[in-house]
Amino acid sequence: MNRNLGIIVDPMKKIVLTLSLLCLTSLGYSQEYRASGLAFLQVNPDSRLSALGGSGVGLGEQSGQMGPGIYLMNPAIYAEDPGTIVQAGHSIWYAEAGIEFLGIAFPAYGWNWSTSITSVNLTGFELRDNRALDEPLGEFGAHYLRAGVHGSRALTPKISAGARIDYLYEKIYYDMASGGSVSLGVQYEYSDQLRFGATLNHLGGMGKLHNESTPLPTSLQVGMGISRDIPEINIDYNMFVDAAAYLDDLLAFSGGYEFVYQRFFAVRGGLQYVNDAVIPSFGAGIRWHNLIFDYGLVLPRHQLGTPHQFSVHLLL
Repeated sequence: MNRNLGIIVDPMKKIVLTLSLLCLTSLGYSQEYRASGLAFLQVNPDSRLSALGGSGVGLGEQSGQMGPGIYLMNPAIYAEDPGTIVQAGHSIWYAEAGIEFLGIAFPAYGWNWSTSITSVNLTGFELRDNRALDEPLGEFGAHYLRAGVHGSRALTPKISAGARIDYLYEKIYYDMASGGSVSLGVQYEYSDQLRFGATLNHLGGMGKLHNESTPLPTSLQVGMGISRDIPEINIDYNMFVDAAAYLDDLLAFSGGYEFVYQRFFAVRGGLQYVNDAVIPSFGAGIRWHNLIFDYGLVLPRHQLGTPHQFSVHLLL
């Protein structure tokens, strides 16, 4: 009992209030990873995560809606029996880049497993040489591919760990290169309402593309997730705050809110600050029987287009 205020202060309410202020003032701060290539690896194809500002390291079983895209955020995320989930996604990213995603997640032998593939196509680049011609010689494109396998399991009732191995491929005009990466994650469930997570993403390398290798966007990311329910109005509330450090010493912060009504309809929002630009993101989701449809919108920061993402989950 706080005798000055005459009320009992719930510690979880303090945490929610503190994180809410952080989200409103400083979450979402990020800087582009200038030294790396394969930037599509930093774009999660899950529409829900994009609508949450790209956060989600603290996602857990109590946060609802699992799937292959969630395991790309943190390979340590573990659920007791999530069932088999097939997920497909389509993203229209900056510069009209098309990002396609397909994956399946399933439990087996006390583990959560998933396998997924991400494909990116860029077209319409003008082909020119050192001659000053009015018209280009033609057009060329670029293609990127990630295909991986993930596994996670509970080490103790509160701690889970996981890993993901990815094959990577890139092709620009006639030049091609391939490589691989490993991502590791751990998660600690403090309570049913509060979780902490940490991941080491994209540790690996690529073969030479023409004369040099493309560096990967290797990062260490930490975050927390809060899940609460408001039974009086049948609403579940989730909030996530993440921070990431890249190998070139750049820092990134991201986060978002989610309100889910009767596990049927969800609204989401996030916020980012990128190179002196404030970038909000929004989204919604709806469940119909064994299907979950999600949409995410990232407001544009320049003239290269407005990113849209669509995802569908099939629960088997």
